[in-house]
Parts: sequence; structure tokens; C-alpha cells
Amino acid sequence: MLKKQRFKFLIILFVITLVIVAIKGLVPKSKAEETTEIQVTYNSGKGTGKSVVTTQKIANNTNRKIVLSKNEMDFDGGTTEIDGHLYKMVLTGWQITELTQNGKKVTENLDTIYAQNGLYNVPKGVTAIEVTAIYGKAIYVRSPYDKMYYDEYHIFNNGENASAENGQVEQSSDENYGTSSDDAVATLKRAYELIEENANNTVYDNLFVLCGDLYEINYNAEGAEFAVDNEGTYKNYSSDYLGYQTGSNKPVTITSNDDKKYTLYLGAKDEEIEIYSSLRFDNINIKYLPEDNITDIHGTEVTTKTYLNLADLSFFSTGFFEATENVGTEEEMNVLYGNLSSVILNSGTWNPLVARDSTIISELAKNNYLQIGGNTTISKLQIGFKNSSDTDTIVNPPIVKITGGNIKELIGTKDANLMFINFEDTNEGVNYKTAGKIQKWKNVFLENSYVIIDNGLKDVENMSVPEKSGLKLSNNEEITGNFNGGGELYLDSNICFTIGGDITGTTKLILTPSIVNGKNVIVGGINHPYIKVKGASTARAQSQASDEIISGESKYTILSQKSDYSYYYIEQDVEISNFVEIKSTNINDKIYTGSIGDNTGSSAEDISILEIGSYTQDVELNYEFYKNSTNPNKYANISRQFVLKTDKQTATTIPSGTEILMIYNGKNYNYVVNTDTDSVNLSLFKDEDGNTFKQISNLQSADGVTKEVNGVTGDTLYNYSESFRFIVSFANIINNNASIKAGSYYSMINILDSESWIDSEQIENTNKINISQVVFKPSSINTELEKYEPNGVVTIKSAGTVQTFNGEGKQLYGNIKIYNAEGKQVDIPIGSEITLNGNTCTIVNGTTQCKFLDNCTDSGTSYNFDFKMDMKNVLEQNQLLAGNYKIKFAYAFAQNDLLNGNIAGWIDVPLTIIDYSDNYGIDVSIDNSENLAEDKLQLITKGKEEVRIIHTNCSGQLENPFVKVSVVEKTSDFDYSATENSKKITVNDNGDGSYKVAFSDSLDVGTYRVIFELFDKYGNKMSENFANFIVRL
Repeated sequence: MLKKQRFKFLIILFVITLVIVAIKGLVPKSKAEETTEIQVTYNSGKGTGKSVVTTQKIANNTNRKIVLSKNEMDFDGGTTEIDGHLYKMVLTGWQITELTQNGKKVTENLDTIYAQNGLYNVPKGVTAIEVTAIYGKAIYVRSPYDKMYYDEYHIFNNGENASAENGQVEQSSDENYGTSSDDAVATLKRAYELIEENANNTVYDNLFVLCGDLYEINYNAEGAEFAVDNEGTYKNYSSDYLGYQTGSNKPVTITSNDDKKYTLYLGAKDEEIEIYSSLRFDNINIKYLPEDNITDIHGTEVTTKTYLNLADLSFFSTGFFEATENVGTEEEMNVLYGNLSSVILNSGTWNPLVARDSTIISELAKNNYLQIGGNTTISKLQIGFKNSSDTDTIVNPPIVKITGGNIKELIGTKDANLMFINFEDTNEGVNYKTAGKIQKWKNVFLENSYVIIDNGLKDVENMSVPEKSGLKLSNNEEITGNFNGGGELYLDSNICFTIGGDITGTTKLILTPSIVNGKNVIVGGINHPYIKVKGASTARAQSQASDEIISGESKYTILSQKSDYSYYYIEQDVEISNFVEIKSTNINDKIYTGSIGDNTGSSAEDISILEIGSYTQDVELNYEFYKNSTNPNKYANISRQFVLKTDKQTATTIPSGTEILMIYNGKNYNYVVNTDTDSVNLSLFKDEDGNTFKQISNLQSADGVTKEVNGVTGDTLYNYSESFRFIVSFANIINNNASIKAGSYYSMINILDSESWIDSEQIENTNKINISQVVFKPSSINTELEKYEPNGVVTIKSAGTVQTFNGEGKQLYGNIKIYNAEGKQVDIPIGSEITLNGNTCTIVNGTTQCKFLDNCTDSGTSYNFDFKMDMKNVLEQNQLLAGNYKIKFAYAFAQNDLLNGNIAGWIDVPLTIIDYSDNYGIDVSIDNSENLAEDKLQLITKGKEEVRIIHTNCSGQLENPFVKVSVVEKTSDFDYSATENSKKITVNDNGDGSYKVAFSDSLDVGTYRVIFELFDKYGNKMSENFANFIVRL
């Protein structure tokens, strides 16, 4: 007689999937060396010269970068006349003006300028680019003599210096105008004087072109005397300021003439040079004053040779600083970048710091960033102060982006974010590149990067290593927060990575063997875990000693509970002869654990899932039968069917889109239901190679069957056993517009003999699966604007109710993605800032996940969410193209913040991106109908009520623009904000483009600003202008 069949069911929980790869080599080769080509067209722009078309090869293992050309086409920028002097217009860089991406030409929002011989990172899908030459006014500058000598004593006291070699001819003078190398000026002070201060200036408009070495030794007071040999004097202008310049609107590029790379010698009082405008270094060397340039000329007082250290660059502006790929430094240089909007370092050796000390600045502008790449060497990057160990007081620390370079130490703050973008070693496809020491970061993100941390991972909260990225650790390391995986985690044998929070994603764990007794061995055992997780994942192991990965390999134990941690480890040592590869197979990158049945076949509790949920079922079938002499063909052809029944007899519909993974004898078979059906024959399942699962053609002769002959009757007793594991997911039925009705079901296997039921002998399981619907009812979904520009701030607000089953205390999460008009997913632009109800959401692989609700109830829970996607800091090459999109909020439930991974449904919100509007602006002028002196128009007398009329003129192609007006007060050197004082200034619209500005007699002394902001009809801010007023006694 057939024995009872045993059934086992498992509750579904979300667990990280680890793919363990043990290898003999040093570093895995993670990416294919797939070579492609890109067409580059060089245009002369406003200069003369024919366009040149070239083909440049790129490869994935070179970070997809190409090197842009120097001006080998001899493009000529011509000249420009200023005050009667003709200045050459010299090529200063290449602007990307057109690219072809995925077959479409893009010509807008491409304003990034790259250096000659600069690195251009080729975006995915780009097959051709056009670059246009940019020219700037060249002012030629060099020191008067090829080699400048400084008096050993007086350089530190009276500021005297000398050229000790008689007979040298003076090759520059501050009487010159810098129009050519023959008319070179002698100091940066003079060069800056020749630039007109203008708020529209950029570093590409004005170039200081070195036609010889330049000594900017700023230890001296202004006007210090300069001697040739021991006779004569000479003015040597110098100060604490670079070029004796303190204006904020004189940005420049300092470069060298033609192919020669000249040297800028820097030295300053207190070892700092203060800089007040944006600055760009290109094709120069930066050095300190050599020892043999310091000599004793005047014999006043002999001093021990005191070497001049390389000066720190201390910025006092809100512009930017860049060192292109063509800059050399003699030793480490400090960049004290204060509140610069951006710092870009592509060559040289640097130690970037925030400011001189913590009294200078502690609150930075939001979304400032520091980018390291190219050939740069970073000895120590610190989001902190030069003379203070305090970093935690810094507000809005800059985002740090690492795209290349030689990195030794990266130190952040408790709120700082560190991003590795296309950071990898390009040597022979090795990929992994060293980042040294990483310390004190809120979040560390890897994007298309393979990072080795070989000098310590300390005080880091969260890490993200998504697909196409990898992290290699050579020492025991720890993070205090969460680890979001998807890529590679590469560990040496006996190394443990401790995670203080939770671990999510499908991560490939790569282990390097070590030499044990002369053999390559991966060390196993729970005392040698490779990963320890303390977060919510510990709940996954509380009910069992261990849960294996679904791999069919019982010798590997992946998860076990020990003290307060979940341990990921290999149960026993593994000897590596060549390689061993063990892979997990799962549905939707999830592992399901937790049994509600047992191995005795006894009844178990029912389980409950959502209508888009999943469950795991273990089935053990034991066959015991006698050969039937009256029906010899019985049991000749056994087939099995997977079914769902409402009452053990009546089969219900299995909806289209249902995914089923079947594991049998350690092999994985898959089937996706393609049309609604009431049963799934196991012969429909296929393995990874496309082979169909075979039914039993003759149970009496099947492999594994045992026979026992009765010595009295001569009958033969047959025994046969087989086991299945089914993982059933309804997560994607919604994509097929299908659904499964709410209700209670029995998940069963039908056993058929030649397509006939063996019903008299089948005994079914008694526990049920309860499937319930979820109700998500938005009562309102509103977007702030009708349309947005590519750098706009998308705001979406929604309210409604959520009703669940058995959901008390569950959380509601949302996975947020963007889809284009063709229904294809596009990445959320890199650089976007996503917030939900004020909480920042991390972007990983172009999507983000946010928590909507903390506590859901069966009776219904009200919700309100305020979603913002701020794209103002997205680089132009990463911006969304104009067109129609939809933002999809796919929601899922969690228990104790542990997602079950199943999508419960979604809501779609339309999003339209428009092109940038061109040729717009707003002009502001103060009416002078009272014939006041020009210098009196903006002066207001304290204690006196005064009125000014301001006229505005909005120009351009904007349709239905409007203007907003605000009044602020100057609160510090660089800050204006609304105050109680500024409220005493009233502005009334006269309706004709003019505004009446009334100043109260109680207004305090100070500087005030009336700001006029121009918006398009969609509410996108397009431009602004202002008028300043000074209230004085």
C-alpha cells in the first residue's frame, strides 16, 4: 500500500543571495575587454581652420575614456582689441557641442569644457561627438629673468631679493601689456590689472600664458625693493593674495605657451596664498623655490637656509578650482577650498581641505562637490580643517566624486557622501584599483567601480556596491549601517566583513584561497565567517540553526545564528585545485526561508501571503506498491502536476505570469505560466540548458527504486522516493493584467498514471495558503508644475489610504523608477537628490527605495507623502532628454523593515521634460527722474522715508513669463537673507514693469538687495537680477 506523502511548507522571507566563487588567482577579471570606436569631429568654432574628423578607439577596461587632442589642427582664434592693444585669442579647451547617442543627435545642454589632452568619459550609447574650440584672451607673463635669486635674510624680513648673475637681459616688465611673449608682463599683479572685472567672466575667457618661468614668492610686503646683483633697486609687488588681487570676478586659466610646460614657483606668508576668483591650472608645473635660488647677497645677517615650502591655495570665493590632466606639482599641495562650488583635480599631488581653521567656515553651500580623477595623486583628502581635528561641525559637506587617480587616504565627516564613479584599474583588464584608507563617511557608493581598500575601512555607516561594481577587502573591516549589494564582494581567506545594519541585494562573494600546509585552501567553519550581519537579517535565522542557500550543495552552510549576528560562512575547508563555483538560483533575487511544516508529515499552521506574494513548498513523495498481475501496465508512466485547489478536489486558476522554480535532485527547473490554467504539468519545466524535465516512463524500473520479494507469495514490493522544492511567485502577474482571487488554497501535486488519477492512494496536505488582496487608494496625486526643465525640482504630493491583511505593524516601502514614452526604464539622473517627506533616499542602479509608512493596519491607514527629485546638480550629459516620462511608485510591504521583496502594486505619475529655453533674461535699472547724482541713487539715509522706482525688462522667447520679488539683507561677506530689517522695505508692482520700493524711516544701517526672479509659465526659474541699496547715517 502506498505510504503517506510528506509535505513541507516554508514562510517566505527576504535574504541576501550570495554567489560564492573561490578562485586561485589574485584578482577576478570582472569585465570583458570589448573594444569599440567613437567618431570625434574637431571644429574651429569662432576661429579659422577646417574641421577634422578622427576615429578613436575606446575599451570598457579603460573606463570608457578617450584623450581629446591638442590643437594639432592649427585652429586660429584671431585677435581682439582692448584699449588700443591687440591680444591673441588662444585655444583654451574643447566644448562638447553635439553627440550621437543611441542613434539620436543631442545638441542641447552640452556646456562642459575639456582641456587639450583632457579625458572625456564616453557615455553609454554614444558613437560620435563633435567638439568645438573655445578661445580666451591671452596675456603673456613671465618673471624678468630666467632664474630669480632671493636674499636669504631679507626675503623673510625686508623682502629684498636679487638676480645675482650680471649680464642678464630683462625679458618682461610691468610697463608692458602682455600682448605677446615679447611684450610679457612681469607679475601676476600686472596681469590681473589687465583683466576687466565682470560677473560674466569665466576661466576660459582670460588666460595668463607663461612664456617663461614665473616666481610668485609672496613672502614680501607690497613694493619691496629688488636688486640686480648688488646694485640698483626694482619694485617686486607681492602680498598674501595671488597676483595682489581680491576681486571675485576675475577668473583665469594659467597655462603655458605652445608645447612648453613652464613652472609657477609659489611661496607665501604663513605658507598660504589667498585666492578670490575662480582659477584653472593647465599645462604648467607648480614648485617651491629651490634651495640654490636662495643666497646671501647683502651680507646683512647670515641666516640658516630656510626653505620655502609650496604655498597652500586658500580660496575665498564661491567659484571653482580646476587642475586639468596637464598639471605637475613638485610635492603635496594643500587646497583650502572653503565654499567653492566645485573642485576638480585631474593631475598633480594634492591634500584637499575645507579651510584654514574651524573659525573660517563651518557651513558650506549645499551640493558643493569635489571631484578627483585623471592622473591625480591624493595623499590625504579631508573634509575638515587644516589646524583642527573637528570635522563634525561642518554643515552640508561637499559630495566627493572619485573617477580615477592614485588615492591613499579619504577622510570625510559624519554626514559626507563618497562616490566612486568609473573607478577601476585599466591594466590588462584587472579592474580592481586601490583606494587606500576610507574613514568617516555617511555613505560610500560604487558606480561601475572596482575598489580595493587595503589600509582600513573605519567609521563608515552605509555602503552600496551595485551590479557592475566590486569591493575588495584585505583586512577585517566593519561598517555600522547597511550594505546594499548587487555586485562583487571580494575577500581574502580568513577575512571577515562585519555589517552593523542589514544586507540587501544579490551579491557575488569571491574568496581567495590561502596557503595551508602547502595547499590552496579556503578556510571554512563558523569560527571563520566571511560576513557577519547584525541588522534585521538576524531574524532570518532565529528559528533554525542555519538556512542553506538554494544551490543543491548541502556541504555549504551560508547563514547561521551566533550571538547577535547572522554568520555567512563555509561549513568546511575547501581545497582548490583549479576553481570551485557554487551558484544560487532563485526568483527575483530572493531566498525564502522559514518552515511551517515538519518532516513527520504532521499538520502545520496555515500561511498568509499577498495576492502578489510568494511562498516556498517542499514536497517529499514516497511510493510503495506491489506489481499488479492483473494490470501489468499500472505505474508504467507516472506524471506529476502542480495544482492549487480550493477544497482538495476543485482546482482553481493559476494566473498567467506566475513564476515557479522547481528544484529536483539538486537541479533547477523553471516555468512561467503563459496563459491561465488549472494545472501545470512538470514536463513543461526546463533547466538552464533548455532541457525538459522528464516524467517517469516506468516506475518499476526507475533509477533509485528498491525491490523486496515476498518469499511466500512471490510478489515484489517496490519502494521509491523523490523530493521537490517549489518556489511560487505571483509577483509579476500584474504585468500580465492577471490576478489571483483572494481566498484559501491547498498547494498540491497531482500524481497520474497514464494520465489517470491515482486518487484512491493519494493523501493531501492539510495546511492552507491564505491569499489576500491589498487595497491602495490614492485620493489625490498632484505635481507642482505642468512641465519641468532637465535641471528642475520635480515635486509630487499624494494622499490616500492603504489597507492590508494581517498587517498590523507592517511598513510600506516604495521602489521608484522612471520610464520613457516607449515604456523602457531609464535611470534616475546621477546627481539627483531624492527626498520623501524630507528624508533623503539613496539612488542605486538608477532607482531608489523609500519608506512610505511605518505602521499599516488591516482597517486602513491614511498616508501623505511629499516626493521631491532635485535635478539642479545633474551634469548635462546625465540629464533627462526632453520628452514624456512616467514616474512609477511600486510599493511593497515589510515586517520589521525586512522587505519580502514582492511588489504589491503601483501608481504612475506623468512627467514631462522640456528643452531649455534660449535667449531670456531680466534687466533691472533704477529710475533717476529726480535727477539725483549717480552715486546717490543706491544710498538711503537712515531715519528718512525714501522711495525708489525700479524698472524691469524681461527679454527673450519665454511664453507667459512672470516675476517674483523678494528683499534680503547682507548678513556676512557672501550671504544675503531675509531679516526683520528687510521686512521694513516694501515693494509694490506698478503694473507696467516698474516697481515702487519704499524704505522705512526705522530701517537700520546696512546693505539690502531687491531680487527679481524670472520664471517660465511652468514655474521653472529661468534668471534673476537685483538692485543693491545701502542705508547709512
